[in-house]
Amino acid sequence: MESTAVSIGKSVLKGALGCAKSAIVEEAAMELGVQHDKAFITDELEMMQSFLMEAHDDERDELSKVATNWINQVRDVAYDVEDGLEDVVLRVHGQTWWGIPRTLLDRRHVAEQMKELRAKVEYVGQRNPRYRIIDGASKAQDLSINTGPATDQTIFAFHQQDTTYSSKTSSNFVLPHTVENEIQDGHSYSEDDEMTMIQESLTHTSNVQGPLEEFQLTGREKEKSDIIEQILEHSGTQQIQVIAVWGKGGVGKSTLIRDVYESQEVNQMFEQHAYVTVLQPFKLEQILSSLAFQLDGRNVASTGVIDFDGLLDWCLQEKSCLIVLDDLSSTTEWDIILPSLLAMNRQRLVLLIITRQEDIAKHCCQKTKCIHLLNGLEEKDACDLFTEKVFKSETTDLTKHYPELVEPANMILKRCNGIPLAIVTIGGFLAEQPTKTVGEWRKLDQCISVEMEMNPKIEDVKTVIMKSYDGLPYYLKSSILYLSIFLEDRTVSRRSLVCRWVAEGYVEDTSLAERYFMELLERSMILPTQISLCSIQGTDSCQVHDLIRDIIIEKSMEENLVFRLEEGCNLNSQGAVRHLVISSNWDGDESQLEDIMKLSRIRSLTVFGKWRPFYISDKMRFLRVLDLEGTKDLADHHLEHIGKHLHLRYLSLRGCEGIYYLPDSVGNLQRLETLDIKYTRIMRLPKTITKLSKLCQLKAGNEFYVGEERSSLACCVPFACCCAMVIRAYAVKVPTGIGELKSLNTLRCVHLEWENAIIQEIEGLTNLRKLGVYGIDRGNGPEFCSAISGLRHLESLSVQSSEWDLCDILNGMSSPPENLRSLKLHGWMNELPQWTKVLQNLVKIKLEYTEVSINDEEMRILGNLPNLSILSFKEKSFQSALPITFHSGLFRSLVVLELVYMEVEVGALEFEATSMPNLEMLNLRLIDCKIGISGLEFLPSIKEVRLLVLIFPKSITLKENMTEEAAEEEARHREDKVKADMRKQLANNKNHPILKMQGMS
Repeated sequence: MESTAVSIGKSVLKGALGCAKSAIVEEAAMELGVQHDKAFITDELEMMQSFLMEAHDDERDELSKVATNWINQVRDVAYDVEDGLEDVVLRVHGQTWWGIPRTLLDRRHVAEQMKELRAKVEYVGQRNPRYRIIDGASKAQDLSINTGPATDQTIFAFHQQDTTYSSKTSSNFVLPHTVENEIQDGHSYSEDDEMTMIQESLTHTSNVQGPLEEFQLTGREKEKSDIIEQILEHSGTQQIQVIAVWGKGGVGKSTLIRDVYESQEVNQMFEQHAYVTVLQPFKLEQILSSLAFQLDGRNVASTGVIDFDGLLDWCLQEKSCLIVLDDLSSTTEWDIILPSLLAMNRQRLVLLIITRQEDIAKHCCQKTKCIHLLNGLEEKDACDLFTEKVFKSETTDLTKHYPELVEPANMILKRCNGIPLAIVTIGGFLAEQPTKTVGEWRKLDQCISVEMEMNPKIEDVKTVIMKSYDGLPYYLKSSILYLSIFLEDRTVSRRSLVCRWVAEGYVEDTSLAERYFMELLERSMILPTQISLCSIQGTDSCQVHDLIRDIIIEKSMEENLVFRLEEGCNLNSQGAVRHLVISSNWDGDESQLEDIMKLSRIRSLTVFGKWRPFYISDKMRFLRVLDLEGTKDLADHHLEHIGKHLHLRYLSLRGCEGIYYLPDSVGNLQRLETLDIKYTRIMRLPKTITKLSKLCQLKAGNEFYVGEERSSLACCVPFACCCAMVIRAYAVKVPTGIGELKSLNTLRCVHLEWENAIIQEIEGLTNLRKLGVYGIDRGNGPEFCSAISGLRHLESLSVQSSEWDLCDILNGMSSPPENLRSLKLHGWMNELPQWTKVLQNLVKIKLEYTEVSINDEEMRILGNLPNLSILSFKEKSFQSALPITFHSGLFRSLVVLELVYMEVEVGALEFEATSMPNLEMLNLRLIDCKIGISGLEFLPSIKEVRLLVLIFPKSITLKENMTEEAAEEEARHREDKVKADMRKQLANNKNHPILKMQGMS
């Protein structure tokens, strides 16, 4: 297994060589007359790459300090070469000065720059043969521990399956994913493999399981029973009850408490439930906000304002409540949170605390019997878990079926010390190997033993994870180390992450980056988070387990890859930092920032929290990634000179509400590939945007802009005009010339009202995969339908319209794109477009404000789509009060069903026997409506039902002439009746699915 230094060196060299061999660099070198220097540099880099490909080290015989230093020098010179060649290209394709081509003016400068790069490469290259730093592959053959080919393969593929326990797992339900060709264990990596395009979605979906969920109760039945019994003992009391669970990382604390939290016997005892993870840095407002939304979204939804103290008091004053506080890391956090809970009137409140530290558990819980230490599994339970994971069967008896493996299995399990994370990691590690022999298992045990002897202070579980990390191929090591940029417990968007990887040069394109993401997911180096239920990809975002995050932060600091400016950080950076992260709790000044590091070497800048103007500097010449998502206090004038950062490839202003326009200088960003301005106040793009010939992804629009402005608009303009302004707030106006952006594959969300010329230009964007538009009407409908028919590669289409009959307009489309997988329709249409029935590859449909008349015919159209896996009926998607019946034999591929009922007076929702045989998730949001639901007991595959029931007392007061107090009581009564009926039906379902109560979000 190779060191991190070697892996990073390989990755950087690969990027530099890719740049050196690109056609655009070849052309630039020819034009400037430096092709010989460029050729020499390329040859030297290839030789260095060959040396690194032969450089191996194992856990006993690490690379010498001299070798490591040389590899670091190779890495740095590769960075310099790539930056220098990019500069050459920019000079060739730059502007002119007084009509004289800049290539003539810059020829001497470029020649000197190339000679300097050549000298650097030559100097570093000569050091290897001079000092015999790396001797090639022979070193690997002389290792004192010869692990053998099968074990080498095993260690290399350490993370291929379920190997990591997540303390942040949010449910037993696992979202569908869409990877068609899984990467097989023992797969040898090659350049050809890297060019293999992964298919983003399948015709069918399957399950991505959380790492320990399938084994979550192995050996934990007693602990679960004890905690539930303690909760039941105090069921009749009106007092606060605190139960604390503590133990080391990876032992399964959160999984145990999650199972208690979702158990039927506990769930039905409480009227309200909330599960909150205490994030770092600690902010009380975040805790209270999460509690408010989970406990009672009614008041938040109706007022739009959160009065935390008043709302939480209202939530709990007459209701029993169960609250989980996960990952509490200090007694101070508890002391800050507790007063807010103690000040409330309540019928009953139970708090479940999860922490790693005994002193915190004792501080929170005064009763010793309510403090639970979660130790490692008993020997038999550990063996059962290991055997089930390795042989993928609950019936395998190791002693009976594989007696020769009992001894090495016991040796391996001893290393795991009963920790489920370590056991499942090792088990998944061995499960995919072609042979299961005594020799291979003993060699694996010996490898782990050597690491533990060298580092006796390292915990067992961390040793196992370290071996897993060491076994990653080099291209995944760079990718996982990059995640050390993000804050602890932060949810990382898959789409943003893969675009950043591409912009950094870690991978050639987003298709291959998606493959990297899925491979890390399969290896459990990253964990899926359940943010989006209705996603074709299934896993829209991820998190990094705390233990893995500690490792990658340590490794990235060793390699000087990522530097984090945060409270209490060491301000002495060593060497050139490539990725700079500024956290919200750093209060340094401009002089400190410039003293800490060479700003000219920074390739990415990521800011969390509040923006300060000096964070970005003109000295950041080679900046590729600027991620300001959600940054506070960022204003338009801070971006005036953004066009000076000519190497920028990724720019995210997502969620920056102080941004109203983009400067014209954005047109100078000739290398920009991703521009994300979603959830900003931008409503029109500058004309210069059409110069961005390499732009692949343009994401815009802000559906939440409307609600904030509606009240102020309504008081000064007629309602119709207000509605028109609301419509435009959803999308952005694009300038003529947008059709020049031939690289675009994602364009969302564009306002097309009165823009027939723009529609014609969109028809020429033949690489489009995802398109979102607003403002389709009868005037531009024919042109729009014609344009869409011509986009043969289109996979995702979102159409929003204020027109009275959107269906009539869309029926003008004679031949919809046959590869369409996702369809979102927003606007009144009475019935579905006629061509819906021919969309044989469609995986997802989302309807909103369509008011479709859902009759049997419409249901048959949807139900007969062979690959439809996700069906989402959002607000007012069908006509009020209509009964909806899901008939037998339909929706055979459906996995996720989402229904939102708003203000329906009388309705019915019925599931017939044998309907939806593969449905796993049902998400119901019943808001201020009366509806009867039946047939849940007939769903054969259902795993989880998420339910939000909100009845607004004000609507009862108006309709039934009740007092406010009586209306509040009636609202609670109706909500409880719906919940009780749901529990009863699900109790009769043979799968015993989980019922999860939701808050408004």
